[in-house]
Amino acid sequence: MRVLLYCFAVILLECFIVDSAKILVYCPSISKSHVILCAKYADVLHNAAHDTVLFIPSYSSALNNFDGAKHANVWRLHNVTHAYDAKLDSLANVMEDSHIGFLDRLTYDVDFWMEMCEDLARQHHRMQHLIDYGFDLALFNDIDPCNSAIIRSLNISKTVLLSSEAIMDKIAWDLGLPMLPSYVPSIEENPNHDRMNFLERMSNAYKYFQSLVVHYLQERRVLHIFRKYIADDFPPIMEMLKNVSLVFVNTDETFDIARSYSQKFVYVGMLGAENSANETLPKKLDEYFSKGKAGSIFVSFGTVTPFRALTQQVQQSVYNAVQKLPHYHFVIKTALDDISTAELFADVPNVDLVDWVPQSAILNHPNLKVFVSHGGMNSVLETMYHGIPMVIMPVFTDQFRNGKNVERRGAGKMVLRHLVVNETFFDVINEVLTDESYTKCAKRVSKLMKSRPFTSEERVTNKSHVLLCAKYADALHNAGHDSVLFIPTYAEALNTFDGAKHAKVWRMLNVTAAYDAKFDSYASIMEDTHIGFLDRMLNDVYFWMDMCEDILKQFHRLQYLADYKFDIGIFNDVDPCNPAIVKALNISKTILLSTEPIMDKIAWDLGLPILPSYVPSMEENPNHDRMGFFERMSNAYKYFQSIVIHYLQDWKMANLFRNYISPDFPSIMEIIRNVSVVFVNTDEMFDITRSYSQKFVFVGMLEAEKSKNETLPEKLNEYFSKGKLGSVFVSFGTVTPFRVLPERIQLSVFNAIQKLPDYHFVVKTVIDDTTTAELFAGVPNVDLVNWVPQTAILNHPNLKMFVSHGGMNSVLETMHHGIPMVIMPVFTDQFRNGKNVERRGAGKMVLRQTVANETFYETMNEVLTDERYTKGAKRTSQLMKNRPFTPEERVSKWVDFIMTHDTSEQFHLESNSFTFIEHNQLDIFFVFILLPLITFFVYRRFLKRKVN
Repeated sequence: MRVLLYCFAVILLECFIVDSAKILVYCPSISKSHVILCAKYADVLHNAAHDTVLFIPSYSSALNNFDGAKHANVWRLHNVTHAYDAKLDSLANVMEDSHIGFLDRLTYDVDFWMEMCEDLARQHHRMQHLIDYGFDLALFNDIDPCNSAIIRSLNISKTVLLSSEAIMDKIAWDLGLPMLPSYVPSIEENPNHDRMNFLERMSNAYKYFQSLVVHYLQERRVLHIFRKYIADDFPPIMEMLKNVSLVFVNTDETFDIARSYSQKFVYVGMLGAENSANETLPKKLDEYFSKGKAGSIFVSFGTVTPFRALTQQVQQSVYNAVQKLPHYHFVIKTALDDISTAELFADVPNVDLVDWVPQSAILNHPNLKVFVSHGGMNSVLETMYHGIPMVIMPVFTDQFRNGKNVERRGAGKMVLRHLVVNETFFDVINEVLTDESYTKCAKRVSKLMKSRPFTSEERVTNKSHVLLCAKYADALHNAGHDSVLFIPTYAEALNTFDGAKHAKVWRMLNVTAAYDAKFDSYASIMEDTHIGFLDRMLNDVYFWMDMCEDILKQFHRLQYLADYKFDIGIFNDVDPCNPAIVKALNISKTILLSTEPIMDKIAWDLGLPILPSYVPSMEENPNHDRMGFFERMSNAYKYFQSIVIHYLQDWKMANLFRNYISPDFPSIMEIIRNVSVVFVNTDEMFDITRSYSQKFVFVGMLEAEKSKNETLPEKLNEYFSKGKLGSVFVSFGTVTPFRVLPERIQLSVFNAIQKLPDYHFVVKTVIDDTTTAELFAGVPNVDLVNWVPQTAILNHPNLKMFVSHGGMNSVLETMHHGIPMVIMPVFTDQFRNGKNVERRGAGKMVLRQTVANETFYETMNEVLTDERYTKGAKRTSQLMKNRPFTPEERVSKWVDFIMTHDTSEQFHLESNSFTFIEHNQLDIFFVFILLPLITFFVYRRFLKRKVN
């Protein structure tokens, strides 16, 4: 595979389980599929050498002897409650209802789990052995609101939530994900998908409201029970959910609807899928599924709704389909004592009835053509994984959404039970069987799921700029790809620098003189106390235009890139010219490399929710995610600035390309929206938590492990070994060498060095900096350097602190090595990076406009003498080093995946096609406000007059 990394040469501004642990998987027996899922988690963790216990409080008497575990220890709590079986029997009545309304849910759903929960809380003393065992971690699911409270009562401090379906509305709410009913369908009792018209969006917003109210009332009832039986001050359920370490989501990101989520969510659908490939059917079942001239069809509506519980209308419709499709053999799952279904199909030759099946083995059978199902998440995932088309008739909760999602992927059809008539099942099954597009789409989804970069098991268990591009090129070269690092030279100082160790490097020299001229003017920015909106309008909008136009005038020099036929183009987000150049080279698949955390305009272009209430704007912004009223107001204004500036940049850039390349050249936003994936140059363990989508992959700290073996040149090693208490490195980046700092800042640093004689300072300057040399001429605890291998310095055992401008690469490298920082940001993302270091307790930030004579001494002395900063940096380092997958693995596996599959549909947020009004549901709010006003007007105008 040929990969192009387009990287202009500029000097840019810059686990929770390690050893064997005791793990509890808490799993009440509410259904066989549910217990099987829990058992898979327990077995995966057992196979990873953990002491894993699957604990099953028996709710369903039918499952008293079933656990599904192959390896993990299983502990049971028998005779807990008789309430569940009684409630399960009443669920059959649901099939008679054409619609489960809000009132039904308020009177039924709110009370459903309470009797079982109270029975458990009343017998809490029977779980004392769980407390005594001293579990390190507990996994529990989100179906029963009692589960989280039980885990809390067992005094297990670290928890993981198992979302047994796609992310539930109430879980998203509790964990701070944005509620986006404009394109994210509510999970429960909802036949909508992500493409909704006005009335569907209104219905979806109402479903969200229903769901939140019902689950809030459930949680209140559970809390009342636990305050009655366990402790008067037992915490709210929401508080417990907010404190989970991770959420394992039981779906697959290549199948599920694209939506925003945060670093806390991990997709783990299809655990144990690889093992199912070797499963074989018992002889009798193999005989059944081998029948049928044209193939076999499996029919099962789940344990809760066996065939006999279906309405007569639905049963007759299925019966009619079976009779009209004599060349297909039907295997129908029923209950063991289901006499009525046996009588119905007694004289039908192409039917066999079964009461139990190993589902994954059935889905492997070569003669199976269609699965007719209720749409439970496990059934849907297994079927899609095996590439079998489906017909789904949902019963309740997430099954409607799952069915609509199967339709959305073109892999089947959904039938609503209240619309079923005699011909319905024949028409739908026949369409899915005879139209090849359903099978093709199911096979395509299967390939995507099987080829995703990491298995579910794995998931459970300046120069700086050119160097970053080089690391990507080397990582892809080492993964066996034909990688080319292409560098149009903007900065003359980097004419011979590329940073690559293995990948090919192609250059385009003598491109432009504009960059060096603009670069010289940037030194004056240090004198400004604030870079305002007007400054950015006058400077930032035009900054890249001259360089881009110079490239376009010489575009014929890039013809050999187009002729090389690259499979993938990787470009960064700094210069808006980059995506347009890659588009002009006709490279169909692209990856965006975000050189810092997700930029505001990139989030906007890719449909992520804009949330200035807690997500700090990226540029010129000293806020973090905990903001007061005025900070949130300021942050919203910063967002507005950023979107306007980059919109104008993109607009001017598109006009350039329409002048030089093609009059119908697409907008920059359109090019960005069509990238296959976004590599984000930060670390999720360090960066502020925010919502993102399946299209974003965190890859900060590429080649970090290799830096452990780097050694310093002898002279530098000598400098950093000095100092009675240690050494301190001072560097404000290539754009702002020490000599361009305002005199008050230079003197503040000078004063700090003099007042800290037991520390040796190594200050980075430029090679011809005589003024800095004169300033420190008589200071014994200073050495000046003009070049350093930064990662080797950060490895030095005598280094105690790094004083920096806060460039993303510098911050990530320093945090990875566990060194505390003092940061004085200059521009763009450096303010946010500095605030993030403070947020992690790993250092302090100094704003340059506030610097006085004692500022640097007071800040440096605090960071050096207060052990909390070193501990905060070391803790962040441990998290970054122990995260589940290395950046190299993420980059190489995702590139392989993108090369093999087209993910434009799978990872496309539907919000990309919305207007601002639709995205934010403003039209829905308008109607909700307008209706009462119209009612009031009609009442005043007509009814009141009539009464009078």
